[in-house]
This record gives sequence, C-alpha cells and structure tokens, in this order.
Amino acid sequence: EIPLELDYSTALVYMAKPDSLLKRLQYMLLPEENASLQGLYQMQPYDPGRIPVVFVHGLLSDLRTWMQMVNTLQNDPLLREHYQFWGYTYSSGNPILLSAGRFRQDLDRWVAARRAEFPENRLDEMVVVGHSMGGLLTKTLLMDADAHTFGELYGSKATDWSRNLTAEQQDMITSLISLQVRDYVKRVVFIAVPHRGSQMALSWLGRLGSSLVKLPRNFVKNTAEMAQAILKSRTQQDLQMQRIENGIDALAPTSRTVEYLNRIPLTSRIPYHSIIGNHEVADMPGGTDGIVPYHSSHLDGAVSEVIVHSGHSAQQNPLAIHEMRRILHLHLQESRR
Repeated sequence: EIPLELDYSTALVYMAKPDSLLKRLQYMLLPEENASLQGLYQMQPYDPGRIPVVFVHGLLSDLRTWMQMVNTLQNDPLLREHYQFWGYTYSSGNPILLSAGRFRQDLDRWVAARRAEFPENRLDEMVVVGHSMGGLLTKTLLMDADAHTFGELYGSKATDWSRNLTAEQQDMITSLISLQVRDYVKRVVFIAVPHRGSQMALSWLGRLGSSLVKLPRNFVKNTAEMAQAILKSRTQQDLQMQRIENGIDALAPTSRTVEYLNRIPLTSRIPYHSIIGNHEVADMPGGTDGIVPYHSSHLDGAVSEVIVHSGHSAQQNPLAIHEMRRILHLHLQESRR
C-alpha cells in the first residue's frame, strides 16, 4: 500500500476562474438575458451516500464567492467522506420572492429526480447555507404561509381578489407568497443576512443600481395586471402597490418583502445558526459588517451565533469557515444518532 497525497484545490481554482465586474453587473441588472445561468450546480458528480450542502450567494455575486469555504471544508477528510457541495445561483436583480420561489422549485425538482434515480440516499439530511440576500431566499425554506396568511397580514381576503386573476397569474402569485417548510432540509446557516434590511439599499449607490435593473418582461406584465385586478377590491394605498420591488429595493429596511418575511415565524423543527460579521471587533454583539448591522443579522431563535472580525464577505473569513466546519461536524453527529 502506498499512501497518496490528493489535491482537491486545483479543480476548484479551474472552476472558479475570475469573472469581470462587468459580467457580474450584467448578471444582476439583466436577469432575463442571463436566465440560462441560474439554477442548481453540483461541484462533483452526485453521490447518494453523501449529505448535500447547498450554498446560496448574495447580491452582485455568484458561486465563486464560496470557493474558499468549499476548498477548506472538502480538505477535512471526515467532511469530504460524508458531504457533497452544491451551489445555487440566481440574478440578484430579480425580486427576492421571485428568486426564492424559483429556488424552492429547483430544489424540489432536483430532490425528486435524485430520489427517483437513487432510492437509497441522504437527501433528507440536507444543509443549506445562505449569505446576505441568499439568506433571505434560504429563509423561505423554514416558513409556512399561503394566500390566506398574506391576506391576514395585509387586511385583504384572498377570495376578494384571486377571482380577478387568470390561472397563470394565480400560479405566479402562489409561487411568490405561498411558502411551505421543506422537510428534506435539516439545518440552515445564515451568514451576514439582512433579515431586517440594510440602509445600503437606500443610499445613492443602491438607488442607482436599482434604477438600472431591467426586470423580466413577462413578470412585469403579469404583476401590473395582477395589481390592477387586486386594486379592484383594495385601494392602492392599502396594498402599497406603487412599485414592483426588484432585488435591491427589497433589501431596504422599509421594503414590503422584508416586512412580509419578518411577519412569518420560522419553524422550530429545523435548527438554524447565525454567523455575523463585525468590521471592528469579534465576539461582540452590535456594530456592523459595513453593509448589514448586527440588529438586522441577529435571530433570537438561532441555536448558535458567532460574530467574527470581518466585513460583509464573512463567508470568506477563516473563523467563519471554521465555524461552518464545526456546524457540519455537529450535523453529522446528530444525523448518525
């Protein structure tokens, strides 16, 4: 027997060749033109004997942002033996609820296809990790809500306006506001997530970026028609339908998306963890990572919370990666039990 040294990093370096800022801007600002890039990506061939870990990036980003974390985690022999790493990418210019709905649909389809192909699998032990805006998409995996919930929160009965919508529009609005806990997800990690929004979205740079986002034509058309149908039974002021929120708009502390997601409780069945950046000091509640303040990233129900000395890209911080490694070891122990 001859022991071998294995190189797991070179393949990631090849996969993560640097992309230009212009291309990332195009990905965010022109979601319809870049729709073919969006979806779930495997970083290695599917293995039914290993637990999937799905990484979801944030604003103006893509899967490359996770490569340092994936590289470190897969060089841990135990984690490499029991986990496989996937990534989900989307245009962060799209409305968050639209991206979140597509994320849930893509995960559902992927899980169903793998279950059909491999009856013996570990899909029901899945871990999902969301950074920044990606954490808001991930958050919807832990929620139960429907059109009646939406009506109760905003003082409108679904039956009052749903009869005015076409079947296509009803399906569309259902995918946006109807949420269901995904029981195949068994643990979630939030990294620098603006659960209560970020003032960055209200800055001149945020407003400029928002003004340049070109939303998908069919989505805009359907949304305008839905608003018109809904407003037959409710006033525009009541429903606050003045403008379609794109991804940047939805990060504002006053956005309707942030309000909606904060009104729906997270399930207690699935444990979730918080990793938060503070650009001045570690292990100290408060402050900010430069983009998201602590009070926005903090969740009372998190089973653990670690604050690292980092800017907003905390997913690339060595101590945050170390905490992610600890969480995956914990998940493996609990899965075995």
